[in-house]
Amino acid sequence: MSPRKSVERIPGGVDSQTEAIEKILRYVDSESPLVKELADWIEDEFSLEGDTRADRVIRFLVGINMLAKTGERLSPGLEGGKWLAEGADAETHFGTFDSEIVGFREILEELFRHEANAEELNEHLSESIGVGWETSEQVTRRLNYLRSIGYVELEDGTYSLSEDGRDFIEGRSERAQFQAPPDQTDIVNVFDQDNPPEVYLVAQDIGDFHESHILIPEDNRHDISLRKLSSNALFIHLVDDEFRGYSRQSEAATETTQNGTRYWRVPVNVVRFDDPVGIQGVIGELLRSDSITRPDSYPFSATGLTEVTIGELGGDAAQTILSSVDADYTYAEAVPEYEFENPPTPDEIEDLYYPGKGVLTEIIGQMVQALTGGQHIVLVGPPGTGKSELAKQVAAKLTDSSVTMVTATADWSSFDTIGGYQPEGQSGLNFSPGVFLDRFQDDNGNPTNEWLIVDELNRANVDKAFGSLFSALADDSVTTSFKDDDGNEIELVTKADVSGESVAAHRYCVPDTWRLIATMNTHDKMSLFDLSYAFIRRFAFIHVGAPSETDITTDAIEEYLTRWKIAIDVDTDGEDTGAEDTARETSPDGTESETEPASHHDISSDDLSGTLSDEGVEQLQQYWSQLQPHRALGPAVIEKVARTLCGEGVDLTRPTKMYVIPQLEDLPRQTQENAIDALLDPEADLQLKDEEIITFSEDYLGINRGDLHNTQA
Repeated sequence: MSPRKSVERIPGGVDSQTEAIEKILRYVDSESPLVKELADWIEDEFSLEGDTRADRVIRFLVGINMLAKTGERLSPGLEGGKWLAEGADAETHFGTFDSEIVGFREILEELFRHEANAEELNEHLSESIGVGWETSEQVTRRLNYLRSIGYVELEDGTYSLSEDGRDFIEGRSERAQFQAPPDQTDIVNVFDQDNPPEVYLVAQDIGDFHESHILIPEDNRHDISLRKLSSNALFIHLVDDEFRGYSRQSEAATETTQNGTRYWRVPVNVVRFDDPVGIQGVIGELLRSDSITRPDSYPFSATGLTEVTIGELGGDAAQTILSSVDADYTYAEAVPEYEFENPPTPDEIEDLYYPGKGVLTEIIGQMVQALTGGQHIVLVGPPGTGKSELAKQVAAKLTDSSVTMVTATADWSSFDTIGGYQPEGQSGLNFSPGVFLDRFQDDNGNPTNEWLIVDELNRANVDKAFGSLFSALADDSVTTSFKDDDGNEIELVTKADVSGESVAAHRYCVPDTWRLIATMNTHDKMSLFDLSYAFIRRFAFIHVGAPSETDITTDAIEEYLTRWKIAIDVDTDGEDTGAEDTARETSPDGTESETEPASHHDISSDDLSGTLSDEGVEQLQQYWSQLQPHRALGPAVIEKVARTLCGEGVDLTRPTKMYVIPQLEDLPRQTQENAIDALLDPEADLQLKDEEIITFSEDYLGINRGDLHNTQA
């Protein structure tokens, strides 16, 4: 599964974060408590400060595999077992944080370069790994963990590496964490990772390539210092105008002197190419502007290699070199497939809420069963029920990789989905893959397996847009009418048909475990394109419904508000309006929600997006309940209504005109009138300006005022 971005505070203070975790682990190991029992124990054992909560601590520890959860019973997880093992030390602790949570190693490496404050480190993480945190709170929490294990120190608001931290990052600790170089069959794929390695060219002028070390002059032309290199860096070796292989550092570097010149001697593990690549065969590609990411340290010029011992290559240049190596990959070896080892659970779905017992479990169960069973799926339901977000999260959990989402349009044709000819510079027309074919191959012609989500599928004419993809979805290979630059026909093939053949750029191979997930709003099903039987029989259809009228309770509204980062005002007696003591939410029909209410106390001031009064909560619940029997609305529509009510007096007139009445447009006239009547019902006591609602309904929907029951004609 992908590393987490969010870090929770652990009780016990900055200097004892790891001690507190170990204490919790020892208790769990000896008692095997239920979740509630551990929560009670944490609250008794520790002084919880700020917004720290026992249930959030437990969810965090489960999320990073410190704890394992079976039903409601807890035990030490895979990482927790390492902490409990004899001899566990700071490197054990860091290993867990580094593997399970993004940002820890990047912080250490940046502090290795220079001291910094939390805001500077937050900016660095945003630029280097794209975390996008608005404040430095998440960085500060990571720094507190690093201080707790002794790798980072704080003085006057500035963070720096401790001696132990510097030894660790330089590889001088007892267990330096150097990685073996990727296998040659996987080398190009490493550049598709979230944190691809830095790549450097080494001109092996000193020593022979068979020696398993490289020498980097301390004083080199591009001022590349070993202190600035990650242990994850790759070195591509150029000898006598031939790229002969690549390597990665295998142990700590040492300083040495040869002929009066100081060098870093870097031991490496080497992977040699069976057939070296001549520089003249790729120099044209290497000099393209998009290959040159750092002109000041790039090692190539129009005449070949510049006078350097080491130079910095970007990912594009490295892939150009590595993709030119004839590894004779077959599709059986090269096409990535998924094992589906960790299907998602309801607890892992973030920011979505479905009231009612077992609702989310059932939806996820249907999705996982279909997707792992070889089927593509269509999620159907009213607008705003979270279909698109659910599709993204389930797909990401099943594949543990990136997923692409596109929105269908009425203009879609096979050019958009399969591809077609496009002008490219002065070379004429070249084939450019569409959004579907692009999922099966990267820019260097290597097979990929990137799932696709098509939002609002029925906005497209599916038969026109999908074309030959229908055959591929039915496990048949297809030859298109297009050709590549070398005259090869563009083919869409199944893995079974080409399994033992060598990878070729003109073939787009559909992996066995590739899936298409589509969403469709049932409200506009009749007004847009119908789906043909040929399409329908290739998909499983899964319903993602809106809450029923009985599910829309005050507790449910409060839970939704928490997900939307909207707080609830405290009443005049100082009593909290949240359901803090409610263990499980109960609807009027007696059913319970499987999702534990996350009380608005969970909303930190940094995340808060608005505040709603007690009256606003009651009005929102009544409003949604009044509408639901006539037009099923998903939470996303009601979220817009709620946000309009924040920070001002409760008046539902404006959001009704802006967001709700347009949702009634495709309904039969009688249903439209019933919906408006429900809103104007005096017994509902909704804060609405009746005359404005009636006038807008007349103009927008064409309703006759005289046909409404809850107004004067």
